[in-house]
Amino acid sequence: MLGRPELKIIDTDLEREIERAWRQHEPERDRIPSTAWRKLQALKNQYEPTALKLRAALNDEAALHALVKQCCCRRGIARQDFLKSVRRDFPGAEIKIAHRDVCEFSWLAPSPPVIADPKDHGERQACTLVCYLCAWPTPPFGIKVCSAWSIEVPDHAAGRYLQRAGDAADFKSALFEAANHFHAADMAKVTPHLGRGTDIYLPAGRGYFLCTVVGAKSGGISFLYARAATWIEKKMLRPDQVPLPKAETADSSVAALLLDP
Repeated sequence: MLGRPELKIIDTDLEREIERAWRQHEPERDRIPSTAWRKLQALKNQYEPTALKLRAALNDEAALHALVKQCCCRRGIARQDFLKSVRRDFPGAEIKIAHRDVCEFSWLAPSPPVIADPKDHGERQACTLVCYLCAWPTPPFGIKVCSAWSIEVPDHAAGRYLQRAGDAADFKSALFEAANHFHAADMAKVTPHLGRGTDIYLPAGRGYFLCTVVGAKSGGISFLYARAATWIEKKMLRPDQVPLPKAETADSSVAALLLDP
């Protein structure tokens, strides 16, 4: 279900322009320090076991059905106790029940390049994906599953975040924050960027991931996601660089589009 999608992206000079601006502003930030690379690798090693367990769960249809049924059909204390046990099984993942019967998982997954036909070095980078799984029971005995990823953070963009955020860096929280903003954004403001190579700005920590919007297909499911080029501090954001607006209603959000592909 989470295979490598066949993608075609319009190449832009976005990242090169951003890095040139940073070099002019602070020349010493030209290179990502080795400490940031080491920290990134340690974080990816930390996320890998849970990502592998969740990938296995997605591939085991019977086990996934049982898990979703138990999450959604229990109520009160019994549900809370069961969710606690599931969180212990998948450390680091965000797991909750939304809208009464929708089971939501979010997790970070280290990944090789996800673009099947990369056009440049940037598209050939390893990355960290913010993955999601939404599942809910369907009568009489089935479940519906929607699973893909919402953000791709190539190693270079991740390294820039760890470098520039410094001691305040919380990689996991920053990526989940950016993903939540992407899901909550007004889809009418997002879809015009699809495949255009134009910029969107997703809040993450004390700054923003600068992203493009990518259309993908995986396992027969079409979806869109944000691909980070770099991360900048809030003070570097120009007046014309406006973060994505939040949708006025849930039905007009990116999340609604992703859950009804």
